[in-house]
Amino acid sequence: MGKGDIILLPTNRERVNILPKMSKYQKLAPYNDSDEDEDSVALILGQKPPRLARFGGSEYVELENLNPEGEALEGNDKVKDVQAKFNKNINKGSKKLIIFIMMGLFVVVGICVHTSIYRHNHRPPPRGSVLAVPLDRNVLLSNGTHQFKRTTLLISLSGMHPHYLSDMRTPFLNKFVQKSCVVPYMMPSFPSETFPNHWTLITGLYPINHGIVSDTFYDEEADIYFNASDPNTYTNREVWGGEPIWTTLKKQNISTAVNMWPGADANWGEDGPDEVTGFDKDQPLEEKTAQIIEWLDREEPPQLMMAYLPNVDTAGRNTGIASTDLIAACLQVDGMLQNVMNALVKRNLTEVVNLVIVSDHGMAPTSEDRLLFLDDIIENLDNTTFVSDGPLVGLNFDTKDDMLDAYRSAQDFAAGNRDDKNDKNNKNQDSDDEDSDDDSHDDDDDLEDDIEDRSVAMHPVNKKKKQPKPKDIGFSVHKSNGLPRQWHFTTNVLTERINPDSVPVYGRYRNRLSQLYIVPEIGWTVTTHAAYDNASQRHLPNGLPGYDNHATLMRAFFAATGPAFPKGRYRPFENTDLYSGLCRSLGAIPVNGTDGDFGLVPLHRGDITDEEYPGLPFDTHTLLYSSFDDFYKEVKDSQK
Repeated sequence: MGKGDIILLPTNRERVNILPKMSKYQKLAPYNDSDEDEDSVALILGQKPPRLARFGGSEYVELENLNPEGEALEGNDKVKDVQAKFNKNINKGSKKLIIFIMMGLFVVVGICVHTSIYRHNHRPPPRGSVLAVPLDRNVLLSNGTHQFKRTTLLISLSGMHPHYLSDMRTPFLNKFVQKSCVVPYMMPSFPSETFPNHWTLITGLYPINHGIVSDTFYDEEADIYFNASDPNTYTNREVWGGEPIWTTLKKQNISTAVNMWPGADANWGEDGPDEVTGFDKDQPLEEKTAQIIEWLDREEPPQLMMAYLPNVDTAGRNTGIASTDLIAACLQVDGMLQNVMNALVKRNLTEVVNLVIVSDHGMAPTSEDRLLFLDDIIENLDNTTFVSDGPLVGLNFDTKDDMLDAYRSAQDFAAGNRDDKNDKNNKNQDSDDEDSDDDSHDDDDDLEDDIEDRSVAMHPVNKKKKQPKPKDIGFSVHKSNGLPRQWHFTTNVLTERINPDSVPVYGRYRNRLSQLYIVPEIGWTVTTHAAYDNASQRHLPNGLPGYDNHATLMRAFFAATGPAFPKGRYRPFENTDLYSGLCRSLGAIPVNGTDGDFGLVPLHRGDITDEEYPGLPFDTHTLLYSSFDDFYKEVKDSQK
């Protein structure tokens, strides 16, 4: 039969009558006796006229070579030639078919793996979220006279707790939150200290994954000691892990300028911000404001501007969470923010520039009534190296046995197996007939009168009623491989949510963790007898961050306005989420592999169930008339 011959296929009835006897596994298959390559491709694609065939080494015969019973005619050389030709073609075609299928499977598997990785690195935000995808970077925004690229101004008020806001202490911020994108609080990362959380805000990573595991730590592998107060250590590029936002943006040709952000003045080289003002905690707010305005007035302003304000944090540490110094610091930073907003309004930039105001953590009151003496908790400190303190205490030891001895000693102490000499650590358990207020100054009455005289009219202080004292001394002890999972020193966070009993996998910078941690409960601090005596038996500071990041007093602040942040009240979120939100506000794509993903979800019934500020089991002074207390009450009332 030639290539040009027309083949008349039988009807269904005829086909039934002439089909060879087949098993249930035998099927029809296409066949063509043309060129081998053409036959193979046609076989794969199924494009050639069908002819009778059977698989498994059986015969392949054209219709005219079958007898009435459907069997091949004996001695037919043409049948044998056809069979040989077909077997050759079908074997070659089958090999190519297998290769084709395998290639397809590889493609499918690759897509599945890529999708799985992408979904892990880009976890979809909750339903109904805002700013879940980057904005269009190419859109130009106009103030009426000039066109601007997308621009975001990020300002950090270190130590600012949402509770501090009121129409008297922070008149500008009080109005700002009423017209902005705002959450009840932003959850800091553990430890809730300054440098770890500022680095989390702009990398989207938990401290164990970006390397700044505390304000002080020791990297055993690199033999690097980091201290946030020592420029010789915090300017070392090697200590700062992860990819900061200025590096992400530089890769996408987006300009940045930074004023005093922790980590910005390290030796970044080409990966650093386009412009940096070095870290100087004493820089006047007027200079900082002038710097921001100068950026705004440039022909092409930096698209991301960042500034750090330490004033509230400094006042809280020095004088506590209800002092006139803290109130004064709140008024100062509030005035600075008012001046920045005035500059935006004057230039008609409020619908061009995103103004994002955050804090790194809150603050807790400390007192001599809540001191822990480390040399009582651990019997032998001779073979111990202090790595971090204030309030989280990290300890390293010469040998593993030394560490285990210290661990058992601390456990026994926490369980109450301590000598009488340790009773002075816990003055608040001595007797209830001492009606002393919770303040760390010797001239307590004078300070109380001073606070009330100067602030009761405008900034009243709440003197809480006496509550039952904690029975046990307030701290926990943890080996580095036994830290609570809610502090996110393990990296398989998604797995842990599904299976809390899963084996923890520690992050990249586990080598920077201390061997043993003494973690005080909120409001407690750790010292030694020698340090206490050297300080003339007076405990300082009067306020500290660094406690459990889930504590009410540790909460951070977030509010924003601008084209990328629609006005509304949204659910609280972790500060690991902010990095991706900042990127998207500029139309930039965040780096893969972060620990958070920004997506604002409106507040609904049942979203606010937390205890109110300050959430403490002991007496302390607190500021009254908080706007956020009213905020909580309003939301809770709407849920009834």
